[in-house]
Amino acid sequence: MSNELTMVVPALPPVMLLFTNPEISPQLTFYHQATYTRSANHYSYPLHISKVFLFTPTIESAIYLLLLRMLQCQYQDAFQLVDSCMSDSIPSPQAQYFWNLIQEQALDVHPNVHALRLKLLLVAQSAGYPTQWNVANELSMYISKLRNVSTVCRLTIQEEYNLLSTVSGDYKLINRKRYLELVMNGLDSMVITYPSVRGGLLEKEFDSIVDKAAVDVSAPTAFLSSFTVLSYKQPGPLKGPQAVAALHKYAEAGIGLHGTRDDLGFLFLYELLTASLPIQILPTDDPYNLGCMFIRYLNDRELYDTGLLMSTLRILQRNYALAHDPQVPKLQPQKSLVSVKFKGLGIQASIDSILRHYR
Repeated sequence: MSNELTMVVPALPPVMLLFTNPEISPQLTFYHQATYTRSANHYSYPLHISKVFLFTPTIESAIYLLLLRMLQCQYQDAFQLVDSCMSDSIPSPQAQYFWNLIQEQALDVHPNVHALRLKLLLVAQSAGYPTQWNVANELSMYISKLRNVSTVCRLTIQEEYNLLSTVSGDYKLINRKRYLELVMNGLDSMVITYPSVRGGLLEKEFDSIVDKAAVDVSAPTAFLSSFTVLSYKQPGPLKGPQAVAALHKYAEAGIGLHGTRDDLGFLFLYELLTASLPIQILPTDDPYNLGCMFIRYLNDRELYDTGLLMSTLRILQRNYALAHDPQVPKLQPQKSLVSVKFKGLGIQASIDSILRHYR
């Protein structure tokens, strides 16, 4: 038809010129002295009647256009061209030449470009093209930046799974593969692989300690018997800069189960974890998170110890719903010092009563 339009592009290697002056944007130009074997001097791209997109009549023209899109950071358009680069036949020397130029674009770390490279790796597996990119590294970067990858550039579950099946060793990729299996098979749970620790397993790791003293029905349940000396001075409501200054002071002084020079111990951590102590840097802060942090400020002897007090704190910090349950007893302040008196339970409250409906 006479009104058909075609874009003609010279089949020359594109070069991106970079400038030391950051105010000057990179510029795309073409290398006219290239000596590679050409099967064509130019590529023709018929325009759709809507003039919105181009047709790629040959594999070579598709690969070349994809390279140009990639250099111009038009990742979504480049991603949609990938399937046009597939072929059952052996790629021509010209197609291989421009494919190698695509492989050399390894410095770009945009989230979409990782998805684009992975999609191209799938094409390479089917078409027999050589690849230079590290599959495991690209998968790791893709997964870590997935929330920033545009919808157009995201791999399907099956595509991602196929690529994950070709790599091994990285615990993050192993867990991602198992998660995809869980989604595809409609499972309810999966096994988690944790990173190996250099030099062997850690002998002391807070989260690896299993302490069931607080839920052991055979153990004595007298809650107050765990205290040798009980002294707790409840900090007043602290917000904003005052909270920052106080938290810095507490961290510098350290925290002990049986209190420190500021009389901050088990009950201080207990009130933070149950969100009953109003200490907030921002209005939306949850004191529970501060409690989880300050547990780690205990000295090593107490941090890795087992017993009713540490067991209680561990249970609260590992169970958000329990810590925020309104039935969990709260302390009743009396002037500057606080006596151990739980609302509705009296001074002889037991940990068994606190956790009864969670067993």
